[in-house]
Amino acid sequence: ASTTRSFTTVTSTVRDNPVRNSDLKGWWKLDGNLKDSSGNNRHGDGAFIWKPTTVSNLKLWLDAADTSSLTHSSNAVTQWDDKSGNGNTMSATGNPSTGTRALNGINVVDFDGDDYFESSSAYPTGNDFSFIMVAGIDSINDTSDSIFSIRQETGEPSFQIGPGDTSSFKIEFKQTSMGTDKTFAASAKHGPSLYEFVFNDSSDLLEVFLDGTTLGTTPYTAAPNQGNKITIFANRNKTKFPDGFVAEMIGFTSALSTSDRQKIENYLAVKWGLSSTRLGEDGT
Repeated sequence: ASTTRSFTTVTSTVRDNPVRNSDLKGWWKLDGNLKDSSGNNRHGDGAFIWKPTTVSNLKLWLDAADTSSLTHSSNAVTQWDDKSGNGNTMSATGNPSTGTRALNGINVVDFDGDDYFESSSAYPTGNDFSFIMVAGIDSINDTSDSIFSIRQETGEPSFQIGPGDTSSFKIEFKQTSMGTDKTFAASAKHGPSLYEFVFNDSSDLLEVFLDGTTLGTTPYTAAPNQGNKITIFANRNKTKFPDGFVAEMIGFTSALSTSDRQKIENYLAVKWGLSSTRLGEDGT
């Protein structure tokens, strides 16, 4: 008897009838991300797929796509586990939710303006450090609604990344004893976007990027207190919270080189649908 095999490419919208829908267990397009399009959530993984662990000095990796890293009760998240291997577990206050919202068909953690995460213990950044976050802002109603902060758990210096405006997120670096405050955008940057921050002790500068494009620099003259904690979607005082979502956040104890930063941008942009073209690993 003859055997018929059918393969579906990334441009296909329907299968060429390889099996009946009622018998379909999995459907993986040849697009490199191994997501199951059958609706059965049998998403794959592979060592050949580029991951942030390839880059040196990985400190923090929060990935909402990996729902096994999210502890929840009836979709209300209580804990977000760090995939970097460094144990930077994030504990929730309020009810950030999983399984209720997606970006590019992938799960994200949703915040409704009165919830946030905080590291369970100190987050020592080092003198050189970087953060890249995939997030979207639904609304801002206070000048301190911050997407993350290194808060004064044990003392100054500290900082937060807030809106710099009462209703629009314009990416403000607000600090105490770390350098010079600056609002990096002239108009609202609500995303979804890659929000990127590279703190370089050698140059004494913080450089901010949005979706891979530099927005400029500001003086960075002292590292945060190494006993301080990190908060996500909360200001330093844990009193002001934006409304929106976080898809992924990656932190490093280094000032990312252009090459490494572009690798991470590429990985995140393709994964979360912020770029329609897969770039080379060097970002070119």
